Amino acid sequence: MAIGVGGALHLMGYQVLSTAMMFHNLGLFLLVLSLLDQEINLGEYLVRVVALVIIWAMHHAGHFDRPQFIVSLVLLAIALVFIRRFSSTIRFTPIISMAVFAYIAMSFWLLLPDISAGVHVTTPIAWEAIGMQVAMAIVATNFWIAQHRSAEHTDELAQLANYDMLTNAKTYSTYERDLVARLAEARTQGAPLTLAALDIDHFKQINDEYGHLAGNAVLMGVATTLGKILARDHHGAQIYRTGGEEFNILFPGQTPAEVLKIVRDCWHTIRISRFSYEDFDIKVTISIGVTALQPDDDIESLYKRADDNLYQSKHNGRDVITIEGQTQNASTGKPVYATYTYFTQQIVDASAPGMPVVSNELLLRRYDYEHDRWIVPERFDVSAQTQVGMIRDILPKLKPQRLNVNLSLEQFASDKTAAAFSELMQSADAPEALAIELPQMPQIETLKAMGPRYHAADIAIYIDDVGSDNHYDEVQSVLDYFDGMKYAVQNMRRADNGTRNMDQRLAFWAQVAQEHHLRFIIEGIESKADVRWAQQQFGARYLQGYYFDRP
Repeated sequence: MAIGVGGALHLMGYQVLSTAMMFHNLGLFLLVLSLLDQEINLGEYLVRVVALVIIWAMHHAGHFDRPQFIVSLVLLAIALVFIRRFSSTIRFTPIISMAVFAYIAMSFWLLLPDISAGVHVTTPIAWEAIGMQVAMAIVATNFWIAQHRSAEHTDELAQLANYDMLTNAKTYSTYERDLVARLAEARTQGAPLTLAALDIDHFKQINDEYGHLAGNAVLMGVATTLGKILARDHHGAQIYRTGGEEFNILFPGQTPAEVLKIVRDCWHTIRISRFSYEDFDIKVTISIGVTALQPDDDIESLYKRADDNLYQSKHNGRDVITIEGQTQNASTGKPVYATYTYFTQQIVDASAPGMPVVSNELLLRRYDYEHDRWIVPERFDVSAQTQVGMIRDILPKLKPQRLNVNLSLEQFASDKTAAAFSELMQSADAPEALAIELPQMPQIETLKAMGPRYHAADIAIYIDDVGSDNHYDEVQSVLDYFDGMKYAVQNMRRADNGTRNMDQRLAFWAQVAQEHHLRFIIEGIESKADVRWAQQQFGARYLQGYYFDRP
């Protein structure tokens, strides 16, 4: 069409001499314009080039011996190479488009003989033709840009409608639509169809322990990893996010036996991957259920069977694949991400009859899946939301509901931690009392900033491990910011000098606490003799240790 219309315009120029320049110029513009078509291959491009060169030469007929003809062909060749390499830039950049069309128009009109194809080519006519080319280029470029923006907007709307914004996997509504189409296609062609349902194991736990933003990072990482694996398969498999941490994969034209290798690849790759968020390096596993389309299946029965297989994978310990009711690929180890909880140890009032419990220290522990036991975690900086959640879980089991909680320096200095604990103390189910224990000494600036915030929420602040980890010269200037201190007898017993000088040190710290009106707690009491020793030697009132209870 481009060659036909362009050629016809040139022929009309031969017939209508009064407006010949306009017809020749329109024909030239159309032939050059067709070279910017982004959908053509090299062969189609060369066909159009041949047509343009023929029209170009026709205007020099009878004057091929003129140097201007050779020069014009060389200039045209340069333009043709530039157009082929940079057609997209020319289309969508008005200045470059104007320059290219002006360059071609000048190469054409300024080097023509005086009489060309029935046109008396004067300098004013030549420049009028060049201006006309530039004007048409401006119109064409603006049209292309508007068309391109409209296409981009349509693509954006399609992306919003069909793809999940967080994971870039296809949405549940797209999944339903595609499943209907794939099922109908399989029925018509008699082809197999396999559906895999998968779920990130213990995802709520990941959210609770690392925060929802970390959970989002895991979702994005898992979806991206699975998408890359499926892209390598080249069988048209698609991944869909069908729930919070749930994904479905459609395998058109493949049986479960044929997709087993790629399903195992998905399972294994996720299992050995690490998903990072801030300072956390999170390891996750997935459970998978796989089923094939049966002759009497509808959409609901196919999905239910895949979901049942997924449920069987979870029931069999997670981190496994179940295909048509047969669970396989059980992992050799167990998940290694943390499960945290609080154990409690009582603090008693030894001066009162029956030594009643006055508070419960909450001791953070992590479950070691590899050895099936609770252990002291290497890191204590779980999120404030997780800590508050565990406190709410344990409160109904405690009498009295008075708590001591250990915080790291980073946690104590965190606005999020202060806000979370303040909100807890203002809630309807708040504990009767809450004290924060600091095993390490904060900077004075931190105490000045955070101390009033905790005190305003009726949260006490204790120094932990005085005498062993926190020495007097470190704490003497900040004692007014504290409400209590704890002396760890067990730390002194483990020291190289055993119990030597312990009575003297304990007496010193008891005196410091009394002078500054601080509650003084001796922990590490393991026997009745320890109780008598603490009471008779130091008049100790508050005690804690294995003698009273074990966590």
